[in-house]
Amino acid sequence: MNWREKYREKIVSADEAVLCVKSKDRVIINLGGEPRHCLAALALRRDALKGVRLACSWVYDHPWFHPGFEESFDVRATFTTKATRQAIQEKLVDWIPWLPGLGDRDRSLERDRGCVQQNADVALIVVTPPDEEGYCSFGNQMWNGPNAVRSAKAVAAEVNERMPFTFGDNVHVSQIDYLVEAPVDTTSTSVPGTEWTTSNVEEWEKAQVIAAEAADLIRDGDTVQVGIGVPSESVIHYLESKNDIGIDTEVIYPQIITLMKKGIITGARKNINRGKVIATAAWIVHGHPQEKETVEFLDHNPTFEFRDFSYICNVPRIASNDNMVTINTLLGIDLLGQATVDFLGGFPIAGQGGQLEYCIGSHYSRGGRSIACLLSCAKGGRVSRIVPQFEAGTGIGVPMGYVDYLVTEHGSVNLEYKTRRERAEAIISVAHPDFRDELRKAARQIF
Repeated sequence: MNWREKYREKIVSADEAVLCVKSKDRVIINLGGEPRHCLAALALRRDALKGVRLACSWVYDHPWFHPGFEESFDVRATFTTKATRQAIQEKLVDWIPWLPGLGDRDRSLERDRGCVQQNADVALIVVTPPDEEGYCSFGNQMWNGPNAVRSAKAVAAEVNERMPFTFGDNVHVSQIDYLVEAPVDTTSTSVPGTEWTTSNVEEWEKAQVIAAEAADLIRDGDTVQVGIGVPSESVIHYLESKNDIGIDTEVIYPQIITLMKKGIITGARKNINRGKVIATAAWIVHGHPQEKETVEFLDHNPTFEFRDFSYICNVPRIASNDNMVTINTLLGIDLLGQATVDFLGGFPIAGQGGQLEYCIGSHYSRGGRSIACLLSCAKGGRVSRIVPQFEAGTGIGVPMGYVDYLVTEHGSVNLEYKTRRERAEAIISVAHPDFRDELRKAARQIF
């Protein structure tokens, strides 16, 4: 039987596909690519199910984020989003701190390690239509899809015709048990649950100052990772004077494609994956002026290789890139140089992602550097993001020993090998002037 016949045999409705989920099953949903029709059908089975564990990053709103589903579904979030923050506060969803790079193939063989993205009873994913050889792509939202498919007992996939077909880790029709062809008018290529809007003007302007300062630390031929956040993403705009920049990152943004078309991002000096852009997802936001252009550029473009999150965020692999420069946004930093990337007020508002692993990888890279971007204030300048000590319960995303270059709109400092007092003095020097006196007073008391 050829793959086309197998494909036709596996086509079912969303209601039929989720019948494979049984009580007490572990169900993994592809991060960033939620099969909405299957999940809606699963919610309707509430009365027939007990204790089904669901794990995802959750960017859409779902019924199980609200009271009444607790006995049927044990819901876990690998990344706190707008959709889940309230549910996490109300203890309807539990948050999982995790490092994606630890989910490699070797660890997936050990079921007691409990990796969040592997060894599920059921994997629910979104894929493109198959190519001529029967391979489906995870499109622009790969994340943990390949690992989930590789180790799950059953796989159900929604087929999204609008997603670009991307190269790298793909899934063959033979690896999928149930195929749900989603109506075209309900599918999208954009990051689920996101709409493009302009940033707060004042914050955007400060982010540009940070970005310009950070860009000065990047040299011709460097391989760059850019994390999510206005200050770090803005750095891309300031690379136009550079040459032969390479990209090895979690997320690709439309600005990166602009620089590729201008011949600035070429990857020509990369010592591995030369000429290739390596990533796990492309951040395509609905309504962005470059949304259509980005999709068209990614589609069947061999310059891009999209790989599983665990491969992308693997520290030894990252470190194998010479001149690896990581650019990420912090939410806050204390006077020891400990940074938080996903907590505010002792509550998780985002997720670790691959920031720590890329940061560590850059330190072990020959010629590598790590750049941490931080808006010095929040709440319209009323609150300093540089604090003497973090509130109890705040998760430390980047330990103090790994914070290298710190850049705010008030300058940049290098914290490597400084004493506690020297670190505090350096950090205070790039704090907002309105808060420096009280930070110095606190530093004298602490140190």
